[in-house]
Amino acid sequence: MIDALTGGLVGLAVAALIPANPVTVAQRQLKVLTNTLSGALRDLAGALDEKDSVKAAGVLAELRTSQTTIDDYKTALLTGSEIAKIAPIRWRAKDELKRYQTAAGPVDYAIRNTRVLARRSMAALKADERIPDGVPDVLKDYADAVDCLKGELEKNKEPKLTREAVRDAARVLTARRLGGDGFSSKVVLAQIRSVAVDLLQATGLSRSEAMEALPPLSPPADAKARAEESAPVRDREDPSERTHRP
Repeated sequence: MIDALTGGLVGLAVAALIPANPVTVAQRQLKVLTNTLSGALRDLAGALDEKDSVKAAGVLAELRTSQTTIDDYKTALLTGSEIAKIAPIRWRAKDELKRYQTAAGPVDYAIRNTRVLARRSMAALKADERIPDGVPDVLKDYADAVDCLKGELEKNKEPKLTREAVRDAARVLTARRLGGDGFSSKVVLAQIRSVAVDLLQATGLSRSEAMEALPPLSPPADAKARAEESAPVRDREDPSERTHRP
């Protein structure tokens, strides 16, 4: 009995003197969050590939349960920040935590915008609206970029590769001159661009920097004329350049 009590007290003392590494906790929570986002993007790409509105509805249902994961990540960051301030052994964690703190809000927005994207994709599929063929590939590229972000943060690297991956994916959207037949498909395209902005902000760019890093949805007049000469007749220019926040 006495030995058990002593062991318990020693354990509490050690925990107080050597608190959990806040970076490790942040990594663990971010992994859950990014897996949720990248998985949703890939599943939604599959739904659009297969023109399966039921599968899109499943993605939406899954994302609607993600708020707890988001809250857990933010709580881990808040707790970790306090530990890094008061525990000398964890002072070095403060700088590394900054990258995770920078990513928190934008990843939250990316999940919310993906949720809107899933809802509008489901509506477009149910209404038999045409969604451009290149969209699923862009969503898969975004999912890869999310995984890249997770890896770069774990290695305490500036997420340069993630930025480039997002830019490349967004470039494909513009190069293909994607358009849509109806309201839902146009919202889908606008939301895809919003997710790109969110992911770029998660790498440390400001919102204005993220917007500037993306190519315009509409090409310059001379480029537009050249593109129209070589583009398939079924393609149409999407006039919307607005990003959508939930």
